[in-house]
Amino acid sequence: MWKIKRTIYYNSMGEIVTEEEFEKEKSEFQNYLEKEYNKKLNVIIDSIPKNISKEEQLKTAYLWLVNNVKFDSSHEYNSDGTASAVYYAVYNNWKISNGDKYAPLLVGKGICAGIAPVMNDICKKLNIEYQQLFGNTREIVDNDGNQIGACVAHTWNAVNLDGTYKHLDVVYGIYSKNEGKDPLKYFMIDDESFKKMAPHHNYDESIFSNKKSR
Repeated sequence: MWKIKRTIYYNSMGEIVTEEEFEKEKSEFQNYLEKEYNKKLNVIIDSIPKNISKEEQLKTAYLWLVNNVKFDSSHEYNSDGTASAVYYAVYNNWKISNGDKYAPLLVGKGICAGIAPVMNDICKKLNIEYQQLFGNTREIVDNDGNQIGACVAHTWNAVNLDGTYKHLDVVYGIYSKNEGKDPLKYFMIDDESFKKMAPHHNYDESIFSNKKSR
């Protein structure tokens, strides 16, 4: 005879609770994340002067992220040797991952999967047209910009201020700053120039021209 295994629910303090209690606190946790995230997001928006151009407003927000968010691509390892994302405790024992969009603003750390959505939300606040791009890249690892290592998945942003989309990559801005280079190297770059100077590839190019999506 088959036995049904009972699911055990734990609250944010690690205590066993009922499913109803768990779902209630889970909802409170999500509300907490949204509230704290939007509070931090508004700090960025409120720091931007209103009497400057849209591009200057965007640049102010971009540099805020470059200067206040650490790129954290470290991993934790499971008992079987496989890698998993790093998690940060933000609500008692409940955590968010370094790929979560809340991490860059609530913890000051994250990876591209979390950082690009933050820029999306900033663009929404500034009424700027945007797209999030998905593709591949190689990391910049030395002061000469030499690229090493295997190709990795990557996501970044494109924004349209004057009828033409341009690339904007906060993560590579952080890389550049850490290497003592201009963090604006990856801010508002047209697609033709981007292909010549950036290691990004395999992304949808259709928004930059009349090319069809691949």
